[in-house]
Amino acid sequence: MSEQPLNPVGNGGNGNGDGRRSDGTFGPGNKLAKGNPLNRKAQVLRSAYIRAVSKADMRAIVAAVLTAAKAGDIQAAKELCDRVMGKAVASDLLQRIEALESALMAGRDTVNRG
Repeated sequence: MSEQPLNPVGNGGNGNGDGRRSDGTFGPGNKLAKGNPLNRKAQVLRSAYIRAVSKADMRAIVAAVLTAAKAGDIQAAKELCDRVMGKAVASDLLQRIEALESALMAGRDTVNRG
């Protein structure tokens, strides 16, 4: 039994009802062009948080985290460093990947020979 190829979705103007114009953009009334409703809800919540928290509040929060970090709270120190300097990335990641690949290839060669 042979499988039929999938019909490609057109860019509109060909009457296939995909809601696109001939240039490929969404046409008027296309329900898919309205965006992600969950993203809109998340943006509304984000906006509410931003409106609720003042600059003074943020300064107080940062000061509290800084005080905790200075007092030895490792989690506070990590959070502060991650926010100020960015998350740490393993600098030797490429070398580690290459070593793993070499080890895997060496294992394959052994299996193929034996």
